[in-house]
Amino acid sequence: MLLCAGVLLAIWTFKAVADNIVVTAKVPAAPVTGPAVITNPSDGQRLSAIPVSISGTCPLDGTGGYVKIYRNNIFSGVAMCDGSNNFSLFSDLFPGANTINAQIYNITDDAGPASTPITAYYNAAQPPAVSPPAGGGTSAPVAKPPVLTIFSDFKYIGYYVGQTTEWKLSIAGGTAPYAVNVNWGDGSNTVLSRKDAGDFSVDHQYKSPGKQKNHSYTIVISGSDAVGNQTSLQLFVIINNHNVGPVAASIAGATCSTSGISFGSITCLVQTKNLLKFLWPAYGVVLLMTISYVLGEREELIVLAKRGLLIRRSG
Repeated sequence: MLLCAGVLLAIWTFKAVADNIVVTAKVPAAPVTGPAVITNPSDGQRLSAIPVSISGTCPLDGTGGYVKIYRNNIFSGVAMCDGSNNFSLFSDLFPGANTINAQIYNITDDAGPASTPITAYYNAAQPPAVSPPAGGGTSAPVAKPPVLTIFSDFKYIGYYVGQTTEWKLSIAGGTAPYAVNVNWGDGSNTVLSRKDAGDFSVDHQYKSPGKQKNHSYTIVISGSDAVGNQTSLQLFVIINNHNVGPVAASIAGATCSTSGISFGSITCLVQTKNLLKFLWPAYGVVLLMTISYVLGEREELIVLAKRGLLIRRSG
């Protein structure tokens, strides 16, 4: 048994040396019991310019949360609920009718009830009329390309100062090629071009914690196509200084981060080279127990031999 324990301990140790151990957990925040309410624009309002300000209220208990905006069931941006339980962001609209919904979440990405949708109308500028061809007749109708749109799959994620933040994006519609500008909210921009529609990613490193609520930065992604169509998408990111979370005290050599004190997503990176410092006493115990066992067995054989009770086997 002692030998088995020693072998298992050795195997586990060498396996641990090969990699660090990442422990993740989620303590859900308080559920959101009511929907966000869109107060601007008003239901049925007609608009002639984009981007448009979309704002409203968040029924939260002060623990924080955020709101995703959708127009015609397509993600249009995200805004954090401020200290007064309000949200606000800028969004583009599709030409014509836009059904706008607001979906509220707490900071552990648990959705609350959906909002009551409103309808806003965007009166987009019409393209210049096409002159009929010389000699009479009518020109063939030209199909309009789909509306230019930038997509992202947003999650409430926190990063440390100096850590690389990465966003997966997708551009569709419009007329290629495309130009994309990312305003990171800290005074820096990333400009890139895309020859075709499709998926791409951008990344950035922040040098200081966020300046807005919950140490956040507002990110605005703007896109344009070859014929001047424009689109935009607003996001936010949480940037904190390095700290040690409440789980670190119970795990030797662990570095933990949390997005909340009593709730949030917790990630602990256990540095195994530090953890091994606490395993060597276990090796010592196994070794001492093994030596004691061998010495005890030898002493027992000596006693049995003196009493003539030891039976020797002939070769």
